[in-house]
Amino acid sequence: MTNKLSVLFLLSLFLWKWPLSAVASYKKETVHPAFITSNTSRMVVQRIVSTAAHTQLDVELYGEEGTTVSLSWNTYLRTPLQVCSLREADIPIGVTDASRCFPASGRLKATLSFEPLPEGIHSFDVVEGDAGWTIWGLQLHAAEPYVYLPDFLQKESARMPEAPLPELPAAPGRGMVNGYLLGYDASMMEVEASLVYHDGRSAEPVRRPIALRSDGSFHVEMLLPCPDTVRLYLNRASLPLLLVPGREFTVYLHLPRLSMSAVPDARPEWKKVRKCWFDGAAAAANEQLAAGRMPEEWLCMRAALSEQVWIAYAEQKRQLQEAMQRQVGAMAVPVVAQLPADVSGEDVLRQLLAPYRGRQVLVDCWATWCGPCRKTLPLMRPLKQRLKGKVVFLYVTGASSPEMAWRESLKKIPGVHYRLTEAQWADLCRTMGIDRIPSYLIFSPEGTLKRRFIGFPGVDELERELGRP
Repeated sequence: MTNKLSVLFLLSLFLWKWPLSAVASYKKETVHPAFITSNTSRMVVQRIVSTAAHTQLDVELYGEEGTTVSLSWNTYLRTPLQVCSLREADIPIGVTDASRCFPASGRLKATLSFEPLPEGIHSFDVVEGDAGWTIWGLQLHAAEPYVYLPDFLQKESARMPEAPLPELPAAPGRGMVNGYLLGYDASMMEVEASLVYHDGRSAEPVRRPIALRSDGSFHVEMLLPCPDTVRLYLNRASLPLLLVPGREFTVYLHLPRLSMSAVPDARPEWKKVRKCWFDGAAAAANEQLAAGRMPEEWLCMRAALSEQVWIAYAEQKRQLQEAMQRQVGAMAVPVVAQLPADVSGEDVLRQLLAPYRGRQVLVDCWATWCGPCRKTLPLMRPLKQRLKGKVVFLYVTGASSPEMAWRESLKKIPGVHYRLTEAQWADLCRTMGIDRIPSYLIFSPEGTLKRRFIGFPGVDELERELGRP
């Protein structure tokens, strides 16, 4: 009997220790991991070491020489299953240390340790909540993220032949771009997109914000004196494009490839692989521009323009700017409202909506320190103009937004504004299930919640929901 008990004890001890030792030995390492997109130039992940005990990121930080190095405690790894908090780092966290500054190179290597990732996770986001930056879709392997490519793009293997030089225009006009952002998911990531043009005569370039639709498509126009190059920005990545006044063309953009090729010391294969495809006006010229073979004649057309064309361009530019200013001025002015300090619990939401019963309300939960929140504001202007008088745009923030910064920002955000106490903000977030910002709540005229968005869903999606009965 004693021998049997001894055998059972040893067997149970082995079975108890074996899974622990197996788990403890788990280790997955990824060097130069691929990702989908990033809105920061401050950090690049060079290596991921994932174990059952923790997740380690070896990163390179970037900053100006002499500036202090620090990281917020509100830095975490985000997965569909859970959030993995930052545990420790070999750089200051939450405070600044004058002894830790960027060297002359502007680069500094660091190691960050987080809670372990859940089992079965193949990608995750790196979020710095206080600074408002994110690296989306960081892969636990070196291969690029999967992106669906239409058949007609996959079959195209060779670039187009040399493009003929167009005639100089008799008058300026608008170059038009239709775009498709392949790999974009409005429910999972934010992409700040814009088109920038410098005509060589104005002190400042012209920037046109681009509103991405939920499927990643967009349309943008730029006034030009002649065929000329502009630059398309997608978060930290950019791409030169050649536009022709009065003509339209289409570009298909591989978001992960563009994003990965934009990081410092990008892997050679990320830079060499094809990132964009073109169709329509000046497609051949844009193929050459993307391949680095753009003829100088295309890039020097401005020098041959007559002064009459420049005068006409300046006048059209002035008229366009005035029209945009009138459009902005036609919107409602900011209105500052306040809830009594003793309102709490579910009454916070009821009190916010009570003055607007009978009207549809879009509640925008945001903060002054939230980078993605600020980036969506210019994208919402056309929607607010189209729905003027039909929808109440109600902006709600909490005590984490400094009051002076909040009041200063209101000058550029027409709508109704509330700044809640810390407790009221917590009650609102708990009531509506808000765990990050920006978040959007759409209420019917009867005060019923129609739709909730955690993260910016895109202007088109918001407009669709606001247009539904």
